[in-house]
Amino acid sequence: MKKFALCLVSFILIFALCSCSKNPAKDTVEGMLSALSACDFEKAKNYVDTQDITNYSEDYIINAFLENMSYEILNVKKDGKNFVVSAKITTINSREFIKKYVQKTMAVLQTNFSKKFTAEELKNIVNEITKDNPQKSENEASILVKAQDGAYKELCNDELLGALFDHYKETYDEIIKEMEQGLVLEN
Repeated sequence: MKKFALCLVSFILIFALCSCSKNPAKDTVEGMLSALSACDFEKAKNYVDTQDITNYSEDYIINAFLENMSYEILNVKKDGKNFVVSAKITTINSREFIKKYVQKTMAVLQTNFSKKFTAEELKNIVNEITKDNPQKSENEASILVKAQDGAYKELCNDELLGALFDHYKETYDEIIKEMEQGLVLEN
């Protein structure tokens, strides 16, 4: 009976330890997204496959998107030696942000066309747009995580960048085309 009880306790402990093991791919993605939402670009470098992450601490638009970001890990799938982590990323709605940004800068330019904005003035415009819970968008991204040099690293791609910034560049290009066609930016 003692042997049975000892085996049962051993089995339970082994099962508990195995089920509590961390998922390195999930931890990598959560670490990177958490660092980015805190605008900690130095820490974010620890989780990606490149050290090309520039310190964007002075870029108020990038910081506005990241500071207003939340995320949820949806699932983790093993793909050979790699992992694919699916995440839902919620951030500022880029269409609404860009429209408001253009409207606010254009309003100033209507009264003073030769106005040159200072960085501080543009930062204040961004803060004004984002201060009262800006409209949000959700995007999903599949993030590839690879084992590299004894650690797991995330491979940055356009899908992840699109989710982080709600496809900002594409949206900006669309709005510029609309403006060129004479379409008015509505509130």
